Amino acid sequence: MKKYPIFYFGVGGLFFLFLFIHPFYLYAQSSVIGMALKSQESIVKVSAIVFKKSSLATFAINRSNAAGVIIDPTGIIVTNIHTIKDADKIAVTLFDGKIVNAKVIRLLPKHDIALIKVTLPLPLRAIKFADSNSAQLGETIINIGSSNLLKETISEGIIIGLGTSAAKKNQKQTDIEMIEINMNLYKGDSGGPVFNKEGELLGMIVAKNRLEDRVSYAIASNKIKVLYLDYMK
Repeated sequence: MKKYPIFYFGVGGLFFLFLFIHPFYLYAQSSVIGMALKSQESIVKVSAIVFKKSSLATFAINRSNAAGVIIDPTGIIVTNIHTIKDADKIAVTLFDGKIVNAKVIRLLPKHDIALIKVTLPLPLRAIKFADSNSAQLGETIINIGSSNLLKETISEGIIIGLGTSAAKKNQKQTDIEMIEINMNLYKGDSGGPVFNKEGELLGMIVAKNRLEDRVSYAIASNKIKVLYLDYMK
């Protein structure tokens, strides 16, 4: 029986919970950890590959790694544009370790959102969207780390800020476009998910605040959903 070590970090980073449990048992749990683990199958690693030429040969270099989230069972994945920009090839590593090539299908440069797609014979586990306009200050959020430092580590935090663009405010609209969370962002975490307690996608991590510790930013899930639905038309 394969066992999975899971590290759980509370807001203060002082609480550790180690679970060695069969994954199917975990799926049956109604706890936050169980929901996060179920959502973990929808998280992928996205690698940007560039080709370099020498006098003797052409070789591939892994330029950057980040995370991505499967949002459609046909293989549509959301990630950051800055991760895949100018890549000659995009490689996606799935939850089971399988590596497949991906192609870009939609870009939203204003919000650093990219939709990429992999093609597989069987459907993938897609994440369920949360309504980011319902997000509340102080709401508990969950992230599963994708950096080498905290890979597959479940971290709990809270929402500390909600942002709307100036253009939206001028139009008397209150759609949430950016979510500020009290988590650090490490190399490789970009493009990773922010889940609510139900394991639904509330946002996608895009940047960290370099002036303040434990402050990062995520694009709201409704912005991602609009781009996805536009592609599906």
